[in-house]
Amino acid sequence: MSISSTKHNNKKRRKEKNTILFYVETFRIIDTLAVYGWVAYYYHYYLHHCITGCTV
Repeated sequence: MSISSTKHNNKKRRKEKNTILFYVETFRIIDTLAVYGWVAYYYHYYLHHCITGCTV
């Protein structure tokens, strides 16, 4: 096994690791956006419900 092939394997492994990290970060962002979306939806729903409920 030559030195150059070892370097190539390390580079390949590092690229795979970066891809996994990229997917983890993307999932985390989507997850955060989903949570904010639900909070905004419920907040809007309750706020609207309260205003219509209080005024009627």
